[in-house]
Amino acid sequence: MVMPPAPRRVIPGRSMGGSLEHFYHFMLSYFLPIDAYIARHHPDALDLRDCGPMNVWFGLFAPGTRISVRPRPSADEGAGAGAGAGKVQAARISGADDETVIVATLESQYRPRRRTIRAARKRILERLDLPLTPTKEGVTLINRAPSLPFYETDAVVKTSGAQRRSIPNFQALSEAIGRVVPVHTFEGEHLDPVSQVTIMSQTTILIGQHGAGLAHMVFMAPGGVVIEILPSKLRFLNVGKFFRTLARSCGHSYVVVTQDKRHSPVDVSQVLTALATVRAARS
Repeated sequence: MVMPPAPRRVIPGRSMGGSLEHFYHFMLSYFLPIDAYIARHHPDALDLRDCGPMNVWFGLFAPGTRISVRPRPSADEGAGAGAGAGKVQAARISGADDETVIVATLESQYRPRRRTIRAARKRILERLDLPLTPTKEGVTLINRAPSLPFYETDAVVKTSGAQRRSIPNFQALSEAIGRVVPVHTFEGEHLDPVSQVTIMSQTTILIGQHGAGLAHMVFMAPGGVVIEILPSKLRFLNVGKFFRTLARSCGHSYVVVTQDKRHSPVDVSQVLTALATVRAARS
């Protein structure tokens, strides 16, 4: 009897901070790098670490690679953040019984990542039989409204979603945008990965408060627009640059609208002005 080859164990390289149970870090430090690794090396099997509520995304990898998920030991984090790990695209370390693969983060604004992100987007959309370009203008407005079952897992991330930041006048903002252009309200916590990718593939203008949901811009066609609602205090911190630099890597234009505090009402007129400006530039 011929035994199948042992799966290659995949651990994350150095991320920019945060947990892989958090969508932004998961997408850029694990999911997309693994997809690129599979496309390059075509492994028979991969042994992935438990990423809590993000595990459902593993189903979007190319068929033909067996995926298994192991509980997340603390050693995984340590190994993934080892010296030099963040500098390696796919460093293989031979072990006695299997092979360990360290995938490098795509979070760093100092690493070339445009080609990797766009190639991954193309592969995933083709697997799902989705068009690579939007068929019409689509505006998507992200709502930070956490679903308790989503966060009540072994990989709880405290003070996530609306607990951490919110837009108290979200409904008024959505209605105001809807009077100008059709708008789709997006709550990723309530959608399966295929639905999330499908919506974003047809999005040309993405509007959302600073948060992990903006990482969905990786599934938008290059040439899109990202309007980030950024609490003023974050604008002067390094985290205020995350989505601006990611938008550039994805080939999108980027506009920021300032919010007074993390839970303050958003100035609807500022958002409408930004929307009118970017729509005029696209026409």
